[in-house]
Amino acid sequence: MLTGAQTLTYVDEALTKLRARLADLDAQMQDVGSKLTSEQRRELELYGRLAELRLETIRRDDLEGERRRGDAEVQALIEQRDAAAASLKPRLEAAEAALARSEAERLARQRNVEAASAELDRAESEAQRRLSEDADYRAALERARLAALMAEQSEAKAGHAAEDRAEKGRPYETDPLFNYLWKRGYGTSAYRANPLARLLDAWVARLCGYRASRPNYARLLEIPERLAEHAKRQQDGASATVAALDPFEERAADAADVPERRSALEAAQAAVRETDTAIMAQEAELNGMMEQRAAFAEGRDEFSERGARILEDALRRDGIRVLRDRAARTADPEDDVLVDELADVQDERKALEGSFAQQRALHANQLAHLHELEDVRRQFKSRQYDDVHSEFANSALLAAMFVQFLRGETSGNALWQTIEREQRYRRVQADPRFGSARYRGPQSSPWRIPGGGQWRMPRRGGGGFKTGGGF
Repeated sequence: MLTGAQTLTYVDEALTKLRARLADLDAQMQDVGSKLTSEQRRELELYGRLAELRLETIRRDDLEGERRRGDAEVQALIEQRDAAAASLKPRLEAAEAALARSEAERLARQRNVEAASAELDRAESEAQRRLSEDADYRAALERARLAALMAEQSEAKAGHAAEDRAEKGRPYETDPLFNYLWKRGYGTSAYRANPLARLLDAWVARLCGYRASRPNYARLLEIPERLAEHAKRQQDGASATVAALDPFEERAADAADVPERRSALEAAQAAVRETDTAIMAQEAELNGMMEQRAAFAEGRDEFSERGARILEDALRRDGIRVLRDRAARTADPEDDVLVDELADVQDERKALEGSFAQQRALHANQLAHLHELEDVRRQFKSRQYDDVHSEFANSALLAAMFVQFLRGETSGNALWQTIEREQRYRRVQADPRFGSARYRGPQSSPWRIPGGGQWRMPRRGGGGFKTGGGF
C-alpha cells in the first residue's frame, strides 16, 4: 500500500532521472557534434591541399584564400557558439536548483495540509460524537429520515405512474380516430364545430367508441400529474425537515472548532496550489533552457547552422570535387596519400553522422517521455491524489509500471490509467454521510469529503436527494 505522497515522490524521482538522462545525452551529442565539425573542417583542409597541387597558381591562390577565410569564419562561429552554450550552463543549473527548492517547499506545505486535514478530521469526528449523544438531534434526524423515505416513495410512485401512462396511453395515441377527436376537444366544453362537422364527428366517435374511452384516457393523464404534485410537496417537506438539522450541526461544529480547522486546511491547500503554480512556471522555463541546450548539442543553434552552411558550400564547390578525380589518376605519391586520408575522413564523418542521428532520436524519445510524465504529475495534483486520505492498493504494480516507463516499455497514458485504477480513499474518523449529509449531495455536505469532494455516496433505489439539497 502506498500513500498519495509516496506515489507523488515516485513521479518526482522519475522526472529527476529523465532530466539527468537528457543532460547526459546533450553532453554526448555535443561531443559527437564537435568531432563531426572537426572532421568536416579536416575534409575541407584536405581538399584545399589537393587544390594547391593541381590547380593553376592564380586559381589555387583564390581557392586557398577562400578556404582560409571560410575556416576562420567557421572557427569564429564555433567560439561564439561555445560562449553562448557556456553562458547557458549556469542559468540552467540555477533553474534546476530553483525547481528543486520549490519541490522541497511543496513537500513541506503538503505536510502542513496533511496535518491540517487530520486536525479537521478529529474536530468533525468530535462534533459528530456530540450530535450522536444529543437526544433532540437524534429525534430531528429520525424525522428527517422518515420524511426522506416518504418523499422517496412518492417520487418512485410518480415515476411508475409516468411509465404506466406512457405504456397504457399508447393504444389511444396511436388510434388516428381517437387522437383526432381528442385534439379537437370532442366531448368537452372546449369543443367547437359547425352542425355538419358535429354530425360527422359524432359518427367518428361511434366508430371508435370515443365516449367510453375518453374518461379512461383523461384519468390516465391525470394520475401522474397528481402524483408528481404530491411528490413535489413531499420533497419540499423533506427538504425543510433536513434543513432543520442545520442549527444542531452548526452548533456542534462551532463547539468542536470545525470552522477554524477547515479554514486552516483551506489556507494550507491554497499554499500548495500557489507552489504548484510556481513549479509549473519554473518547469516551463527549465524546459525552454533544456531545449536551448539540446539545440547547441544537436547543432540546431544559429551559430552551428551558419558554420555548417559555410562548410557545405565549400565542400560542394565543383572545382574542388574535380580535384579528387584528378588526384586519383596521377602517379604522384603525395596525391595518393591525400586521397586515402580524405577517404578515411569521409568514412569517419559518415560514422559520426550515423551516431549523431541515433543520439538525436534517443534524445527526442526521452524528451517526449519527460513531457508525458509532467502531464501525469499535473493530473495527479489536480485530482488531489496526494491527499492525506488517498492511497494506492497495489504498490508492487505501481513500482513495476514506473520501472517500465523509465525503460520506455510503456506510455505515460498507460501509467496514468494504472494510477487511476489503483487509487483509493481510506476511511476517515468523521463520517462524510453523517446526519444531514446522508440526504444531500457531496457538495452540500457539512463534513469534509476525502479527496476534495470526489467521494461518491451510493444512491438508494428509486430516489434520493440530488446535489445541493432537494430530491
